[in-house]
Formats: sequence, C-alpha cells, structure tokens
Amino acid sequence: MAEQVTGSVEDITSIVKAVQLESNDVARSLEGSYQTVNEGSKEIIRTDETFKQMNELIDTMISKIESIAVKLNSLTKNSQEVETFIEDIAAVSEQSAAGIEEVAASAQQSSSSMEEVTRSANELAQLADQLKLQMDRFKV
Repeated sequence: MAEQVTGSVEDITSIVKAVQLESNDVARSLEGSYQTVNEGSKEIIRTDETFKQMNELIDTMISKIESIAVKLNSLTKNSQEVETFIEDIAAVSEQSAAGIEEVAASAQQSSSSMEEVTRSANELAQLADQLKLQMDRFKV
C-alpha cells in the first residue's frame, strides 16, 4: 500500500506540476493580454486626443469659412454699390456732355451773332462815313 500511496503521490505531484505549468502559461498569457489591453487603451486615448485636435481644427476651419463667406457677401454688396455709383456717374457725365454741347452750340450761335453785329456795325460805320461826306458837300 505504501507503494500505491507513493505512486499516487507521484501521480498527484505530476498532476500538480502540470497544473502549475499550465497555470504559469495561463498567467504569462494573461499578463501578455493585460499588456496588449493596456497598450490598446493607451492607443485609444491617443486616438481620442487626435480626434479632439481634429475637431478643434475643423471648428477653426468652419469659423474661418464663415468669416470668408461674410466678407464675400460684403464684397458683393460693395461691388453692387460701386456699380450703382458708376452708373450714376455715367448718367451725370452724359448730362454734363449734353450741357457742354448745348453751351458750345450757344457759344457758336453767340459768336455768329457777334460776327453779324460786327459786320452790321462796320456797314453802319461806312454808311455814316458816306453820309458825312455827302453832308460835307452841301456845306458851303
């Protein structure tokens, strides 16, 4: 019976050693898994930080795009105002040109009238000279 107990103890010892080896393998495996999970957690945290940075950059970009849109709308409005001013200036220029043409025509007409008056004055002066000569003839 001692041999059986010794054999049983050896069997139990073998089984315990096998269980211990397997437990050690499982512990190493679990430790490796824990490290992998830990590294994965760190990666998730880094990824979260990266997404937060990307979100901030996207928010900044959206803000800048909105600012550009407001400035473009203002620029469009200003362009329309400038166009209106140019049209007003063109209308005033056309009116001024028409007025200048009228003044030029009036000046030409006045010049022609002055030439006519000058001619008439010269003729009158000649007639006055002739009349004086004829009157001088009758004086004795």
